[in-house]
Amino acid sequence: MEEYCDLVDKSTYDATIQEIMSIFNLIKSGKAPDDLMLLNYYKGVPISYKTSLVDMDQDTVTLTLHPNQGVVMGKTLKTFIASCNFRKHILADVFILTPRQQEVSLRNFIFTEVLSTRRNYIRIDMDEPTDIKLTIDNKVVIGKLLDISLVSVAVALPDNIEIEHGTTVGLKMRLPAPGGITFVDMSAEAVFFKKIDTLHCSKHIFLLKESKLNEPILSQYMVQRQMEIMKEIKELHWAV
Repeated sequence: MEEYCDLVDKSTYDATIQEIMSIFNLIKSGKAPDDLMLLNYYKGVPISYKTSLVDMDQDTVTLTLHPNQGVVMGKTLKTFIASCNFRKHILADVFILTPRQQEVSLRNFIFTEVLSTRRNYIRIDMDEPTDIKLTIDNKVVIGKLLDISLVSVAVALPDNIEIEHGTTVGLKMRLPAPGGITFVDMSAEAVFFKKIDTLHCSKHIFLLKESKLNEPILSQYMVQRQMEIMKEIKELHWAV
């Protein structure tokens, strides 16, 4: 879950807990609106449902739980909480998860900035990183496609590959499509990168340039993948 938010300064943890728990008390007593929402991400797709306060015990809060949210929460053991009562989103740890009772107990609350809520487009993770061919200054480099949206792609490249911000590259990739595989060939601009020390590579973000030929293909793929992911969550729910 931390990949979707800013790292939080835990030096003010105690004061943060006091502030958050006092607001939960106001909600419990009816002095503040119960407009709580839970937010998780599954393969890049936001999973968010309304929740209500059930109980409180010292530093633990119990909330109602939608079955789909419970499936995803069981994998991350964390969740974000949103409400007009709080000055920011809250990141919380799952303490007790009881999907059959449709309840979850949370603790270790801390304020955070959920960066992904600022995006205009959903970025969907690939089930398995797939090869993507980049053409940079007439040189061909093979990377791994990590995630994709209607306007951008994230690609893992070896550390020795350097691409300056603003560089235009050619991208060739294969995407699943009804009845087979679709080949996508687009131009893109390098806009961001960071090193991933554990994988000995760098993650590069490329902004896709407009293409009337490929935009319908990407749109169809994104819609289809979101439907598949939601179906997967529901199947995992029924398997519990």
